[in-house]
Amino acid sequence: MSRNPAGNNTHLTSRELLNKSKGLKSMILSPRSAVLLLISLSVWFLVSYFVVSFFTEKRFAADLQHHSKELKQTAAAVMYHIDRSMAFLGVLPATVADNMAVISALHSFDSQSFGKIHSKEGKISFLNSEIGLMELNHHLAGQQVNLDVNVIWVLAPSGDCIASSNYDTVESFVGVNYSDREYFKSAINGQLGKQYAVGRQTNIPGLFFSAPIRDGENVIGAVIVKIDIPKFSQWFRQFNCFILDEAGVVILSSDTTLEHHALVDAPIFRMSADARDKQYKRNDFPVLKIGNLREDSISYSTISLPGSSSPYMLSPSQQSSDGYSVFTYTAIREAEQLSTIKWQFTLLV
Repeated sequence: MSRNPAGNNTHLTSRELLNKSKGLKSMILSPRSAVLLLISLSVWFLVSYFVVSFFTEKRFAADLQHHSKELKQTAAAVMYHIDRSMAFLGVLPATVADNMAVISALHSFDSQSFGKIHSKEGKISFLNSEIGLMELNHHLAGQQVNLDVNVIWVLAPSGDCIASSNYDTVESFVGVNYSDREYFKSAINGQLGKQYAVGRQTNIPGLFFSAPIRDGENVIGAVIVKIDIPKFSQWFRQFNCFILDEAGVVILSSDTTLEHHALVDAPIFRMSADARDKQYKRNDFPVLKIGNLREDSISYSTISLPGSSSPYMLSPSQQSSDGYSVFTYTAIREAEQLSTIKWQFTLLV
């Protein structure tokens, strides 16, 4: 018997060869056994997938309910802050209108002589030559700084601006007529006014608040206070939200690409082209892409943001008495990961 250098026996006996051959044969499945194994694995895979799907979708439904609850709370909180902000801003013009400097300036204003002037340049020259009105300009400029708003101005019963806090700027309102604005119509009829519009002189969108100037029981003019949307939005930019005005138009949004979009059946689409242009300085209002997501027989509103393929859950607030509404939204990350999670857990099982 020959041996290798290490001294190990390199020859197998016939019995050992026979045993090894039987071991190899026992490891090879018969066709019937292979089919049964494949069927068993398939059944196990399907059962695993359905079990995993059941629990992951149940968890997904719970996550959606949690998101929905949080969004509703956020929408209510934002609406509360907007109502308080609107209430605060709404009383500012009334405070200015009660000032004797404003009332005295209107009494001294020669409306008859002013009414005979037809050119804008002539009106501006006439108003700037009035000492009482120039004093009122300075008064309004000081009030504008103290109240932390963008512009304050006074309108005569004709709707002409006779004094403004921005009298010394390129966008001065002095001499401009605002008789077509809803906030003026409300004030001249003895009521507080409120309106969203794009500035006639500045082209900056803003919220306008108005109040009548009274001399006893008579309304002798109106005070208007404006806060620009960029300034107003600083209070709400930290939330994923957008605000609709009474015409169903997005006037403020944490995502600026949504601004000037509108709901599909918004009142804006029933306004005349001229009315849209005067208030918004545009006629094109893209429709918000709002849909629905159903889960466990519960329907959730969703929105598709421009330039994003991710779904966002949407929740509206109660509409305020002024017609404003707040919508909050959040990305549904679980929806994007649901399919991947199902397959990962199924393969793990």
